[in-house]
Amino acid sequence: MISVYMICQNEQAHIERALRSVTWADEIVVVDSGSTDETLSIARRYTERVYHHDWQNEGSQRAYALSLCSHDWVLCLDADEEVSDELRAEMVALVTGQDAKKTQISEKISEKISNQISALEIPFHETYLGTPASLHTQMVRHIRFFRKSCCEYDTSNPVHVSLLVRSGRVARSRGVIRHFSAKSVATLVAKTNRYSGFAAQQKHARGKRHSTLKLVTIFPLAFVKSYLYRRDCCNGKTGFVVAMINAFYAFLKEAKLYEIDKKDI
Repeated sequence: MISVYMICQNEQAHIERALRSVTWADEIVVVDSGSTDETLSIARRYTERVYHHDWQNEGSQRAYALSLCSHDWVLCLDADEEVSDELRAEMVALVTGQDAKKTQISEKISEKISNQISALEIPFHETYLGTPASLHTQMVRHIRFFRKSCCEYDTSNPVHVSLLVRSGRVARSRGVIRHFSAKSVATLVAKTNRYSGFAAQQKHARGKRHSTLKLVTIFPLAFVKSYLYRRDCCNGKTGFVVAMINAFYAFLKEAKLYEIDKKDI
């Protein structure tokens, strides 16, 4: 039926909430990369299938966890996330073909249940710095529920892992995954600094070079995109802070690419 898989490390603050939200699944697989807190003991309360795998990059880690799943339909869930009841009903209905009205499944999915859907694109409701985002804020979507026989990970990108859908159709869910992001500015900035370095190195490896124009304009453009286009402005002061950090991330990627280019001269 449905397998849930999760990769984690030192997630004692979040992992129980995530696992509790998927106790309905037929199988839960947890792959840890070296936790030193209570993460493993918490995980073992919910599943016997807890494994260790040394960290290489996110793509390889997710691909390994996926390979351990017994069922074709799988849900990828991070330790700082939670499945909503509406999304659970949609996923179960998609797999079993239950009556859409009984499970509150969206009309689009109910129309396509018999049309070879192989993946579900899910909106993410963010909680930034302890504050849930306004429902007017644009939610990002990711494919997290899919048939592993029809999809595979692109492990060439160590920063932003993408899932390749080889066959079948992709539907959109109404139910959400709730994402509990960093609780402090310091944690969010540290993550921004780390990921921007990975992104700059990858760009350089692909032959891309920095742009003076982009170096000058990327910060204000990224801020406008986050604050206005994605409507972080609906989240008050927290939205302003998040939009600034998003803009800083965009700037850091270009600045670090410039730094790498200088070393090559």
